[in-house]
Amino acid sequence: MVEFTRDQLWKAILEDLFDDFLRWFYEPYLHLIDFEKPFEFLDKELLKIYPESAEQQRFADKLVKVWLKSGEDSWFLLHVEAQNYPDPDFAERMYIYQYRIRDLRRRDITALAILADDSPRFRPNTYQHSFMGTTVSYQFRICKIRDFKIQELEASDNPFALALATAWYGLKQNSRTDEQKYVFKIQLVKMLLKRNFNRQRIHKLLAFIKYYSKFERSEFYHQLEEEIHPKRKKMGILELVEGKIKEEGLKQGLEEGLKQGLKQGEELTLRRIIEHLLRNGSSVQQVVDMLAVPEDLVQKIHDELSDNQAN
Repeated sequence: MVEFTRDQLWKAILEDLFDDFLRWFYEPYLHLIDFEKPFEFLDKELLKIYPESAEQQRFADKLVKVWLKSGEDSWFLLHVEAQNYPDPDFAERMYIYQYRIRDLRRRDITALAILADDSPRFRPNTYQHSFMGTTVSYQFRICKIRDFKIQELEASDNPFALALATAWYGLKQNSRTDEQKYVFKIQLVKMLLKRNFNRQRIHKLLAFIKYYSKFERSEFYHQLEEEIHPKRKKMGILELVEGKIKEEGLKQGLEEGLKQGLKQGEELTLRRIIEHLLRNGSSVQQVVDMLAVPEDLVQKIHDELSDNQAN
């Protein structure tokens, strides 16, 4: 059974859902951000800036280049770190990141710390040092997971809120039984039924939910996987989530296929639907999202159609 640390999971979900992260935490500034330009994750550069993190392998940090709408060379750096336990040196580490990044890049920096521990007193948001009349002070934003009302997170349509809800349920992990963890994981997965997330976001969140709180007994991972996507012939949670998308896609393909002259009694295969959608301007990714089919299958059919047109 492959398992992931919480640091690894935070790093992955921050990169996978970074646009949703911005919409959740930086809502007042969204009108300034150019979402048309791709975000650049400077992980290798971050290791150069703070090589100590590579040695310890326990920091869930990200440095991201984000473009603004205000000019051709207008961008800033966002430093975000997820901290899973109280660390007396945390604020100093955030300050070290800030001045090293500033020294290297000479750009505006904004920083946010996601505090995913359960200590009510651990709330570092300022680093300050004074000596002989000289004072250095650095203040950064924090998000304390335990301060959220779970109802607020569960009601949100922002995918990143579901990641935060997963972390909220993951508090006090050591005092929860595997049975309790299983119940809240299933509850979180079922919330996906109420959202209109695309297939990619669903899969990214499923991995975060599945591994964030570790089961002591491996059979619970297998049980959860069977519930989400069963091998036997029953409808699993993931199939229920994707069912509506698939149903609508097949319906549209059938209607359009009939319009194109297919006989009423002729078998309308999935391949015919994919071919029709591609011929009529749908992209490979749009077909994948619409029909919930493997991307490599759609890409293969797309390439075959392209070769036939070339010949």
